[in-house]
Amino acid sequence: MRSFRASFKINALVLILATLLIISVTITVIGLVLASAEDNKAERYSLLSKRLFVENQNDIFVNLAPLRSKVRNSLNKTGILYSFYFEYLPSGTSIRAGDSEEFVGASLMKLPIVMDLYKTSELGRLSLDDSITIDDQALSKKFGLLYQAGAGSSVTLKEAVRLALTESDNTAARIILEQTQKTLKPTDRSLNFLDVDIEDYTDGGQPVILISARAYSSFLKCLYLSCYLDYDDSQEILNILTKADFHSRLEAGVSDKSVRVAHKIGTFSQKSSSDCGIVYVPKRPYLFCLMINSTEANVDKIIADISGMTYKYITEVNTAE
Repeated sequence: MRSFRASFKINALVLILATLLIISVTITVIGLVLASAEDNKAERYSLLSKRLFVENQNDIFVNLAPLRSKVRNSLNKTGILYSFYFEYLPSGTSIRAGDSEEFVGASLMKLPIVMDLYKTSELGRLSLDDSITIDDQALSKKFGLLYQAGAGSSVTLKEAVRLALTESDNTAARIILEQTQKTLKPTDRSLNFLDVDIEDYTDGGQPVILISARAYSSFLKCLYLSCYLDYDDSQEILNILTKADFHSRLEAGVSDKSVRVAHKIGTFSQKSSSDCGIVYVPKRPYLFCLMINSTEANVDKIIADISGMTYKYITEVNTAE
């Protein structure tokens, strides 16, 4: 009898241990599967914030004081009005200079127009594959070549997006705007959704939007955090921005050409020049936006120099010798 009881206890103990082992292995396997899924998701949405996923793969550091001083001193030496905003995206630490200055957004505003189009698509009110007939009101010779196709020709909304963001085509942007104005309520537009601080202004009878670098950065950060559009659409827009055909400003300061830069430029008449975007330094992505009250030949170099100064600091600070 005693032998039976001892044997029963041993068998019970073995059963308990086996059960615990199975549970442990199951939890481990589930953990590995979930981790793998998150890794795949992070790779799929490589241009979105790592904050959206489980593992924080970024380097966190907050001391931007030396860079802040360098940027402000360099910009002040130009003697030109400017608005500058920088944010180290892993920590949210920022540099602001010329906060009170607002400039004509110009072609920068094509980005929120495109964001509105994607929102309209997400709501099921149109498809980006829709083909749109170009009318006379959409034609613009000021920037881009789509106007050469002429009224009566057609273009898909997806192609219009590509032209508006990579070539800053005015005709393409007007086509997109026409579609969103028909189908998207004002309260659903990105400007209102994000409560971006802008000022409507008339320049020589032409209605324009005044905006600061910090305010404009809200659009880029919202794409990065996927706060207005879903993951796929946020990723797609940022990916298109990495193919922008303008390389003499923000991109020129990024010495490693393998580093992706999702950006949009803006130039208005003889009054303002800008370049705003996200620089995807591995584990150290940052947002950069600089607007300058000038269109002189040296403006590109000023923006490129500040970009280069910023890139050098971010890639070298707190690194092992």
